[in-house]
Amino acid sequence: MRILTLPLVLCGLMLLSSINEINGLKTGCRNGWNLINGRCFKYVPSRMTWAKAERNCISMGGNLASVHSSEDYYDIQSLIRRVTHELKETWIGGSDAAEEGNWSWTDGTLMTFTNWCPGEPNNAGRRQHCMQMNHSGEKCWDDYGCSFHKPSVCVSKNVILLLISIFSKMKTVTVLLFFGAFLALNEAAAFPDTVEQPDPVPDVVPEAEDGNWAEAEVPEPQEEETAPDADLMMNRISCPDGWSGLGNRCFRYFGTFRTWARAERDCLSLGAQLASVHSFLEHHQIQNLISESGGGNQETWIGASDAEENSIWFWSDGRIFQFTNWCSGQPNNAGGKQSCVVMNHSGT
Repeated sequence: MRILTLPLVLCGLMLLSSINEINGLKTGCRNGWNLINGRCFKYVPSRMTWAKAERNCISMGGNLASVHSSEDYYDIQSLIRRVTHELKETWIGGSDAAEEGNWSWTDGTLMTFTNWCPGEPNNAGRRQHCMQMNHSGEKCWDDYGCSFHKPSVCVSKNVILLLISIFSKMKTVTVLLFFGAFLALNEAAAFPDTVEQPDPVPDVVPEAEDGNWAEAEVPEPQEEETAPDADLMMNRISCPDGWSGLGNRCFRYFGTFRTWARAERDCLSLGAQLASVHSFLEHHQIQNLISESGGGNQETWIGASDAEENSIWFWSDGRIFQFTNWCSGQPNNAGGKQSCVVMNHSGT
């Protein structure tokens, strides 16, 4: 599929996490969830499309499962077998719907381990962009059409074990000071020099009023331009050099042209992700950051996409998609190829 590149990329780094995530003092997992290698997993037998399965996981405080080792995979299979007494094909959180061949996990963790079946992923029929496990007699991974209905496995963070681990090495006061930063390194995603989710958008997007967001595709790559780094806005938290604190998160603007998927991958490589936006105040602060970083009012990728299923939007950092700031008439999926979100669209 043809992918558009935009000159701007905005990464967000999560540095603080809600203590409300700590559930179940004995295992760190809520009732109905199972502890596997420091994280909490839940098998969902209800058959859904991939996107609806992800939305269901998010509603329970998790995401479709990411898998980071053979041990993870076998333990997840054991969980499924305990519940169903068999190993059915099951949705997990991998997708390359934003850009063919550029796979990522919905929970924002890096995809360093893979377990593809022989000859997979093959994008058969050019419509296979979501990941299922337990495929074929080898019970390995396969790319499959996102619109098919399958059971799924969710994962959520097990904050209590992280806290116990820190307590075993630090004094109480030190724990309180560094707990948020420690979580940030385990939850965030970042960004390098090169730049997701679904199909592209036409080169010309209709003018809009009211809001500021629009769907966008990604045209042919252009020469890279980098905007000067700047420490902008009043930091409310301590951020790494080159990043600006907004609320309890750190943001950074990159003036390099990237496709949405490559921008997300680059953010992940920096320990962050394309930015999610959760209020008008946050939106305006991010606009100021872009402007003061040398980006002016140019259209800029942020972390929302509905690539897997039209009109079911997700943030790439796994957070709940509630606040929106769509331009008038958006999202319109012009040409059936607009699946990624830009901010600073039109004159609004």
